[in-house]
Amino acid sequence: MRSLFHCPLAAATIILAVTPACGSSDDSWKALANDARKACTAQIVKHAGKAKVGKITGRVLGIGGVNGDRYYALTIKGTVAGPAQSWLCLYDKQRHTATASEVEPVK
Repeated sequence: MRSLFHCPLAAATIILAVTPACGSSDDSWKALANDARKACTAQIVKHAGKAKVGKITGRVLGIGGVNGDRYYALTIKGTVAGPAQSWLCLYDKQRHTATASEVEPVK
């Protein structure tokens, strides 16, 4: 029987499996959410000048890029001159830019 010291790959795998993951802090997540909301709001108002952005109704992390973590997506509700409206916004975490589009209601 071989010991783990004779099989470095197995030893490394075990060490990595039991080591706790070092995630982002709460402050980092809050900063990302704040930056994305500001950029998304600016894009929405740019395209619909009378838009009033309300609450974020959904978030998706880990979209695109080589490691699957380039974009942060938000779904946002609000109004445009009275009627309710929803938007989908894609925030580029590397460029700190956003692209927003209206979401058509399903009938």
